[in-house]
Amino acid sequence: MAPVRKLDKHLRKIFEDRKEEAAVGSVSAADARDAGSSVVSLMGDLKAVYRFKDVRQVSLLCRAMRKWDEDGVPDKEASEFGEFILKAAMARMPNHPALLVMYTNFLVEVRKDGQAARTQLQLA
Repeated sequence: MAPVRKLDKHLRKIFEDRKEEAAVGSVSAADARDAGSSVVSLMGDLKAVYRFKDVRQVSLLCRAMRKWDEDGVPDKEASEFGEFILKAAMARMPNHPALLVMYTNFLVEVRKDGQAARTQLQLA
């Protein structure tokens, strides 16, 4: 479990660095969220973030985004980090069915976007 924690720490640093770079760009992170997109969509070249070994490693890292408040609303920071991990993994393994299903679950549970989730399931 220690290697996963170390990798989680490393990826969080990369995430924060890229988040700052995206905020400095022409569209701020708050504007992106207001427009319905995420900070992760402003980040470029997610394929270069990390070379994931397999889907199991991605699944273990995505457990970090399972944080909710008292009302059952997902934590925004944890959700953004989880989306970052999923999209970086999907950039490396674009048509892997398990990743597509994980992303579908993210869209349903966090984003509440059923239409996009259906599209992802059709791709899987």
